[in-house]
Amino acid sequence: MTQTDASAAAMSMSGQVTQGTSGVSMTFTPEQIQQLLVALNEPFDPEVVEWRVTNTSGKRGQVVAYADQRAYTDRLNSLFTPAGWTREYAVQTVQNFEVPRKDGKSTIITAKVMVTAKVTIHGLGSHAGTGEEWAIDENALTRAEAQAFKRACSCFGLGRYFYDLPRTWVDLDENRRPLQLPKLPRWALPQRVRAGAGEDRSGASETGGSGNRGGNGDDRNGANGHPVTSGSVPSGRSQKQGTSGRTNGVYGAELRQAVQQLAEEVGFSLTRSVVQAVAGKDELGAVRDNAKLTSVMEKLTDLARGVRRLRVATEQAGAGVYSRLCQELNLASDSIDDIPNREVLRDLVNRMEAAARSVNSQAADRAVGVTSPGTNGTNGIAGNGSSAQPSNGSSGNGIAQLRDRLLVEARRVSTTCRKGIGEVIAVASKGAFTFADLTKLTDADMAQVEATLEELARMTA
Repeated sequence: MTQTDASAAAMSMSGQVTQGTSGVSMTFTPEQIQQLLVALNEPFDPEVVEWRVTNTSGKRGQVVAYADQRAYTDRLNSLFTPAGWTREYAVQTVQNFEVPRKDGKSTIITAKVMVTAKVTIHGLGSHAGTGEEWAIDENALTRAEAQAFKRACSCFGLGRYFYDLPRTWVDLDENRRPLQLPKLPRWALPQRVRAGAGEDRSGASETGGSGNRGGNGDDRNGANGHPVTSGSVPSGRSQKQGTSGRTNGVYGAELRQAVQQLAEEVGFSLTRSVVQAVAGKDELGAVRDNAKLTSVMEKLTDLARGVRRLRVATEQAGAGVYSRLCQELNLASDSIDDIPNREVLRDLVNRMEAAARSVNSQAADRAVGVTSPGTNGTNGIAGNGSSAQPSNGSSGNGIAQLRDRLLVEARRVSTTCRKGIGEVIAVASKGAFTFADLTKLTDADMAQVEATLEELARMTA
């Protein structure tokens, strides 16, 4: 019986739900109780499973799987409705604990927050769990409450399987985040996911590393006495050790935050091209699957390296060179947001780096602006029909520098105010020019650009 079936069974018991002075009262038949317990034991969807590093040793860390308490609440609501269960908290503090500071060189006297959570499912009974956290943590109460609530739920079987998952050591990056995560074993996936992937009838079951489950190779009994529930755990499967899961996986909020930061760095069009290729979506926010988000992060990381190379080359060869190259390639503008795909980015990087090498070969000091005619290197980025500008900072160099400053400031304001860069530029320039007009600006427009820069500074003052 699936979770949806159990929920329907719970909702269809007309005449068995009463409302008294003490609240809701429900009665279930023994068969219905068994069905509901099976649904409670059903593992969570992999999309809501996150991973935490608990212990570290050098560049290695031990990871454990968990789910946010909202996933527990959602499961209870779907099976019993919000009126079919309750929870109560009791909070106390225990004073005068001496604990080491983060530097490990001194200690501090603090308290411990203790929370007891009582979860009652009408018709099934009540269970309690405890949670604790040091009071020096500003989120101590929230963490202790979540811990107590989930421990109480595990007494009904909800989330109980997390205690049976192996604790695996993985490599960590420089921010002490996992470079590789274990793959959830098949028994730790909900039935619909196992059915969608196709049940493995060969007797092999994947785990995420050296497991701590029973050594008999039978998936029916795990460590800590994980029970077999009908319809949720196929029996008679052996384990296959050492199978790794998704690579470069930083899950949950950290994953989405990392992807968003990369998206801001590589720009709108490049991000959209990756999201479309990986997930078939037009917007990053529409990608919910952690595995696909991880793949997006890997591709954006690669693109970000190219964007950084492009910025360095542009600084060396001059913004004017880059602007003319963008015009030559028929790009909408010289903004990073308008680089459409990886191929165009690669072309830009190669040609701008060639131009930078040509400029650097003419003088020890870094050149600002375009190169002089006939010295633009093999790619011909400069001198493509336009006469080169002198290097004294006048004419083209001046507007190019101002335009670069304008783009940097507009992007900063755009991020701060959560508005599109085009809208920011239109407002700051008071309609004098638009984002699409930037490549058309000349020295005659320098006064307007300077006024726009001043307005941008005031917008976030």
